Amino acid sequence: GPVVAEMFMGRYQATSGGIHKENCATLHYVLQGKKTIRVWPEPTWDDAVEKILQQKDVRTGEDEYFLVDANFDDQPSHNIDLTGTGGDVFYWPERWWHVGRSQDLTCALTVAIHPAPAATESTS
Repeated sequence: GPVVAEMFMGRYQATSGGIHKENCATLHYVLQGKKTIRVWPEPTWDDAVEKILQQKDVRTGEDEYFLVDANFDDQPSHNIDLTGTGGDVFYWPERWWHVGRSQDLTCALTVAIHPAPAATESTS
């Protein structure tokens, strides 16, 4: 599948769009500053109960899911904080909910590894 690299720079209380998930495994490399990525396993929020905004990523065509009413500090018994400074690399699996926080001016690179498209069977 496609591999997409994206640069994040700034200082913010939560990633634009808030808590979200995609169908890709993610590596996040902190280049400068101090950064926290808060992650939750997929079952933390019930898709049938939560208000979720679904949209297509314009670069990959993959679905992204955003929790409309959830905040950075929600579900504290289920979250894992990945905090690091320049040179640290984080990983989280596909479909894990996540959001970033950068209280310092930071620069980080995300590499999202999307699954290969499902093979279609041909009949001959």
